[in-house]
Amino acid sequence: MNIIEFEDFEKVVMNKLLAGDLPILEILYKQYKNAQINERYFTGVGFVTEFKIPTSLPRIQNVKDFEISDILGSINGISVDFILFIRDGAIDFLEGIADTGPWPKPIYNFDLTYAIKNGNDQHRNLEKLKIDIENRKIST
Repeated sequence: MNIIEFEDFEKVVMNKLLAGDLPILEILYKQYKNAQINERYFTGVGFVTEFKIPTSLPRIQNVKDFEISDILGSINGISVDFILFIRDGAIDFLEGIADTGPWPKPIYNFDLTYAIKNGNDQHRNLEKLKIDIENRKIST
């Protein structure tokens, strides 16, 4: 059994959440690659990782606060969900939640998938994600 360090697992989750050919995801990915961990804590049934994004990096414009939550997974056989919170155009925090009990520790086996796929394939439905984000745009 190979135990996966939490920080390595978190990187896999973030890379999957920010994957795709959308300008918004590209901005968020750049923020993530330059982010510092402000705080990380475990809640019993999950975790929260708060990020600090350098002010010099671009922010998403004309979009109100939104979340990206189209990743589902299982860790050691336990179903988990992830939500990435975007506030004021920048990554704010990542939350992971176990659906049926305490957060699994240690992590030795996991699988992540997109909740909304393109038809029968395993690829993310970027068009649906784009529409969901655009529906939160600030009116001008």
